[in-house]
Amino acid sequence: MPYRSLHTGSLPPRDRFDWWRELMLAHDAPTESESPSSGFAGTVEGLELGDARVASLVFHPLRARRTPALIRQGDPEDYELVFTLEGEVLVSQHRRDAVVASGQFALRSTSHPYDCRTRRTAASGTAHVVTVHIPRATLPLAADQVDQLLARSLPLGAGSGGVLGDFLQSLIRRGPELAPAEGKRLGTAVVDLAAGFLAGHLPFGNRLPPESRERILLSRIDSFIDDNLADTDLSPASIAARHHISVRYLHSLFRRQRHTVSATIRNRRLERCRADLADPRWRHLPLQAIAAHWGYPHLASFSRAFRAAYGIPPSDFRHRATPSTPLDTGPSLLRQP
Repeated sequence: MPYRSLHTGSLPPRDRFDWWRELMLAHDAPTESESPSSGFAGTVEGLELGDARVASLVFHPLRARRTPALIRQGDPEDYELVFTLEGEVLVSQHRRDAVVASGQFALRSTSHPYDCRTRRTAASGTAHVVTVHIPRATLPLAADQVDQLLARSLPLGAGSGGVLGDFLQSLIRRGPELAPAEGKRLGTAVVDLAAGFLAGHLPFGNRLPPESRERILLSRIDSFIDDNLADTDLSPASIAARHHISVRYLHSLFRRQRHTVSATIRNRRLERCRADLADPRWRHLPLQAIAAHWGYPHLASFSRAFRAAYGIPPSDFRHRATPSTPLDTGPSLLRQP
């Protein structure tokens, strides 16, 4: 998936804010930027995930306005979830104001004017937010209901909010290592988790269609599997217990998926091992260390599973792998499961 990281560090100080302003105006939902800071600096990291786009922005005090003229210039008809990680921002839209503190969300729409300001920064003098851009048409919720949440502070709470917050931070942290083939799956997970989170804040949130509730649960399970591949106890039983469902219901959820629960765990573990075996950074590590890191405590069982999946022993694969030909298999996360 396309990952981009842009920052002002390579520019002369006098040019940094102008560069940022032009970058925000070039967006498909352009905004006008103002900053009181004479020493402005900023960083943007972005991920294209199919229907969803996720961006991490770190910046000195800033004001961003989406005006009627800019809406006429370009409107992708997106909802934008703003997740504050450091500092505090004020989001104004539809004659409402939301103070969004660290660990909280707010929602805005690209189809209506809005005004966002930095109210407070971290000790570093910067604020840090993650934005999620979701096309209105992809949310399984009525737009008139979702619009009730515009410019309101939305706490994480329990359930899908906490999962969504953790998932977004994980995506940004692992962005440079994520494989293009995973983009659509991860984008679907972002949309489903966001829909579940927003539905929980609506008066009629329980009217989310049953098929959407199932997709949201599958997205939570999918994220849980990815985050716990190193746990040798990861199994259908432990996944079902963690999500307060029966093992039978878990298997029924996966009937329409490409693989069973157990096969999903096995395939993702093998994909991570394969990526690390081909990564020259980890050539000093023995096979057993890589296998154990991804949930295979016994080298013999790992070798059998690897050969059955790829038709070659892991030692031979490592020997033949060429660092100049990257593998599109998944994130290499040896340092952080």
